[in-house]
Amino acid sequence: MNTMLNTTHTDTHSPTVATVSPQAKKDYTPKFSVIISVYNTEDYLSECLSSVVSQTLKEIEIICVNDGSTDASLEILQSYQQDDERITIINQENQGLACSRNNALAIAKGEYISFVDADDWIKNDALEILYKHSIKYNADMTMLGGTNYNNTTKDFEINTYYSFQYLPEDWDKERFDYHDCKDFITQMAVSSCLTIYKNKFLHENKISWINRKIVYEDNLFFAEALFKAKTMTFIKDTLYFRRIHSESITQNNRKHLKDFLIISKLLIDFLSELNASNSIFNQYKNVYSNLLIERYLDLETYEKIKYLYNFKNTYNSIAIKHVSYIKIIKKYIVRPAIKNISTLISKS
Repeated sequence: MNTMLNTTHTDTHSPTVATVSPQAKKDYTPKFSVIISVYNTEDYLSECLSSVVSQTLKEIEIICVNDGSTDASLEILQSYQQDDERITIINQENQGLACSRNNALAIAKGEYISFVDADDWIKNDALEILYKHSIKYNADMTMLGGTNYNNTTKDFEINTYYSFQYLPEDWDKERFDYHDCKDFITQMAVSSCLTIYKNKFLHENKISWINRKIVYEDNLFFAEALFKAKTMTFIKDTLYFRRIHSESITQNNRKHLKDFLIISKLLIDFLSELNASNSIFNQYKNVYSNLLIERYLDLETYEKIKYLYNFKNTYNSIAIKHVSYIKIIKKYIVRPAIKNISTLISKS
């Protein structure tokens, strides 16, 4: 029996499922719930879905969230659903990636959760490899290798960020937790699609995405899971293929600077509440300070003024213990911005 689930809630800060049609009954508990959020990806969606439905691991469910697409994405999803009863479609008004994943996670029944972006694809035996490995080590999280595919040149491009090149040469741990990663913890690839999660682990620790329409949501989700996981593992094999094209969210960083400010603050607050060690906290503080600075320096003058305004509104309530973090930002962002504003005024 095919399944269509509709969500019409319009408050993206706390989206809820309005109506749920009965799901197709299965005679097994899925080993994986594959969650695919879809928004206007008609050009790439078929390749993504084909890579998932053809997995060598058959005991899976596929939850596709049509996030208010205005192209033919929904029709493509429905076409695949007609041929594969493992597919459930959530059809909703546009709420963004974070809310879409939360809505799918709420109904996911698989032992493990995998996220695939609708313009990407996975190796045909990826889920079987990941499942066997994760079960062997009873992993809460398993990180996997990925590579980029340039949609313009049609070339595969090795990305050091997604290929574990940050690991020490003498690394020999089969299982570990965040304490073992303290020397490279901020170099780890932050990507929901390049990590699978035990479903029970996420629910017991109440780990979900920030319930709002926002970019960089992976940063906060990954950090929360990372610091709460008791057992993590790596699979260095390239199992995931990231399509790089002009419409990719990650290729439009300058459009989402306010989101980056918000996520950065929330991450610093989370680490503070967690009472992370000074060494780990300082690593995150320095990395995010540098990222904020880099993004600021990359802006045009008029954009810098807007960035400064958003920075002030975002960080005005930050805890006093983060004063050194704020001093770094003020030195490299606030003061240059004020200087730029003064220059503009003098020329007017």
